[in-house]
Amino acid sequence: MKSINSRTSLYINIPWIFQKKFFKNMLPCEFEKLVSFYIKNTLNDLEIDKNFSKNKKINTLFIGGNVNVISENNIKTLFFGIKNKLNFKENMEFTIEINTKLDLEKKIFLYKKIGINRISIEKNIFCKKTSISKSINNYINEISKIVSICLRVNIKNINVDLPFFYEYQTNDEILHNIEKIFLLKVPHQTCYQHNCNFIFKNKKMVEKKTKIKKIYNEIQNLFKFFGFHQYEICSYALPGFECLHNLNYFQFGDYFGIGCGSHGKFTLKKK
Repeated sequence: MKSINSRTSLYINIPWIFQKKFFKNMLPCEFEKLVSFYIKNTLNDLEIDKNFSKNKKINTLFIGGNVNVISENNIKTLFFGIKNKLNFKENMEFTIEINTKLDLEKKIFLYKKIGINRISIEKNIFCKKTSISKSINNYINEISKIVSICLRVNIKNINVDLPFFYEYQTNDEILHNIEKIFLLKVPHQTCYQHNCNFIFKNKKMVEKKTKIKKIYNEIQNLFKFFGFHQYEICSYALPGFECLHNLNYFQFGDYFGIGCGSHGKFTLKKK
């Protein structure tokens, strides 16, 4: 397939720590050294891969995954290490993904200082029927605080990941939560059905499809009402706030992928 754009992107993945037992007894300074080691090797990978770019300028940069574990010093090391190896386009879209668990005020000020101009907010919400509503409400309260900090440092390009659990929530609850994000003046939302392995036990497939179709139609109508357009299966944006990094993927553009679990794609000309 031929690319329909000439953009080049860079994605950096910071892995999630699922086996926490290996790290729980580690001193903060030891963990910091481990993260520094990861960043050093990630930059070494980029040194090898950069030959594919043919000195193209990077149009979009996205740092995703478990970014919260990276200290301010290691974020700077990572950013300036990349900058020394690649050419950035002026006014490049620079996104960082943040989880709402930690106090992020100091980090967001740093992100703005080093040139990050887009924030993507997400949180792992686990599928428990008794606590879904409470978890979602807490998440929205955390989002409100983060959006306030971002606006204070003049970062206006913000995405919020907002999962919904149609098997545990009513349609009205789902739509009301989306409306709460609209009130925060966030220009981009990623709204998707959370997948649970056990949700369809003892339910007819026809009933499931009918319910999903109904809530998706209502969600799409709500976004249209607030002036958002759907440019990807679960991404909605105000005009001019589409994620250029994701669009590069969708349009089969070239991109680096460095860090555990990531991959890149460069289309080479036939000889």
